[in-house]
Amino acid sequence: MTKTILNQLGIYGWKEQDENLIMASLLTGDPLLMIGNHGCAKTHLAYKMAQALRKRFAAYDAGKSLFDDVLGYPDIEKLKQGQIAYISSKVTIFDKEMVLVDEINRCDASMQSKWLEIIRSRKIMGFPTAIKWVWAAMNQILLRFILSFIERYVFNKLCDVFIGGPNDSAT
Repeated sequence: MTKTILNQLGIYGWKEQDENLIMASLLTGDPLLMIGNHGCAKTHLAYKMAQALRKRFAAYDAGKSLFDDVLGYPDIEKLKQGQIAYISSKVTIFDKEMVLVDEINRCDASMQSKWLEIIRSRKIMGFPTAIKWVWAAMNQILLRFILSFIERYVFNKLCDVFIGGPNDSAT
């Protein structure tokens, strides 16, 4: 049996094509969205990859992370001088080289545009960060529910064409 890079990190059960996408993201710096079942090691994979690459890493739960968690608290002394700056902590994003936005599908509405800016430009509120890689993760079961909902209640209401899934038989 060939030992893959993920296997060497202690992660098993992922397909070769998944590993290829992960490696492509690492090489290009393009964002990566991992969609999989609960417990398939999406978060663990990001942590182990950052550890293997010796990169400063943070995993943020998009459903729970607040603006102050990610950005830090405003620096009052700098504000008095007319400057905008934030006080860093272990969880602030500025010094992180690799970031995982976990449960991105559960993102709080007040943080959606901030996560988008981080994913697209590696900045937050226009401030540069050290981020090289941004990955996101979500559970597949919710994706199936969302797609099913859209198919049943949106497409069927807008048009008379039924879009069948892979298990539907042709009539």
